[in-house]
Amino acid sequence: MQKNTLIFHTMLLSMSILSTASVEAKEPNPKVFGKSYSAVGDVVNGQSQVIYYRAHSPHLNPNAAHIFLDHKLQSVLLPGGYTLFCISPGKHLLEKKFETQRGTNKPVAFTTQLEGGKTYFLKVDEDENRPPLAITPFQAAQELALTHQQVHALTRANQLVACQYLPK
Repeated sequence: MQKNTLIFHTMLLSMSILSTASVEAKEPNPKVFGKSYSAVGDVVNGQSQVIYYRAHSPHLNPNAAHIFLDHKLQSVLLPGGYTLFCISPGKHLLEKKFETQRGTNKPVAFTTQLEGGKTYFLKVDEDENRPPLAITPFQAAQELALTHQQVHALTRANQLVACQYLPK
């Protein structure tokens, strides 16, 4: 009887620890993540706005995705993270490199022509060898609702500009 009670209490303790761990895992680390995503407005015609994110799921590649804009580090995205930036319209190079235990893998480059006054939603493709996915605003809004701003890395992309939004 005592053995069964001991097993039962051990199981309860294990369940309690697992339950606590899963609750803690849902809370974003304030040193890594900032505010939750909230919808943004339209930018002026002289700017392009990019919202680049990784979906929030425990089943994703846990390694950091280094995001580069025109060969300069823009952000380091973890699952459930997003970055938002504005830049002058025109041709730009976006690159992604996943950090691995062997270091950082080869970059996947993607050249795009950004139009003024537009917002682009880009999602990190979890396949290390594919460029980002262009996502519709509707789908992005659903996925971004579960994300937080990535704040643990400082951007080196010197061509960014402060976003200027149109009046509502």
